[in-house]
Amino acid sequence: MIVHERLTNTHLFFLRGVFSNFQHCPSLIIDEIKFANTEQAFMYYKAIHFKDFEIAEKIKKETDPAKAKKLGRLVKNYKDDEWEKVRYSYMHKVNFAKFTQNVKFFEILIGTKELKLVETNGKDTIWGIGLYANDDDVLDESKWKGRNLLGEVLMQIRQYFFNLKGQN
Repeated sequence: MIVHERLTNTHLFFLRGVFSNFQHCPSLIIDEIKFANTEQAFMYYKAIHFKDFEIAEKIKKETDPAKAKKLGRLVKNYKDDEWEKVRYSYMHKVNFAKFTQNVKFFEILIGTKELKLVETNGKDTIWGIGLYANDDDVLDESKWKGRNLLGEVLMQIRQYFFNLKGQN
């Protein structure tokens, strides 16, 4: 199973594998709906948020994450400024379910300890850093072109469980 594309003492750079929203998730159930991956779930909630129930139903049936993503781009009544306000919470919701419903994924996430988790998607400056792992600019955060929101979500989920463990 792919965990990272590049690893340093401080950072784990990923694109594919367990931290990707395209990773198949056995038994991912959110709000009593079974999803095949978090991309499908995220696009479903995008459609629901904008009350495009027709696209939401199509996404619910589409287990291929790339096709679900394409359907998500067709959501009617989409407003980027509105989506920007809520997308992080939806991404958190679907990934929280992913990592709490699959022990193997959970153990991998917890095993990253204090590493900074970084999505290295050269085409994504919102969820990733706008660079691929093989570009040495990933090693210098001042050269990142994106916000790394997916990495932030994953680290926030990981920290939640570290905090729980510390309370016992």
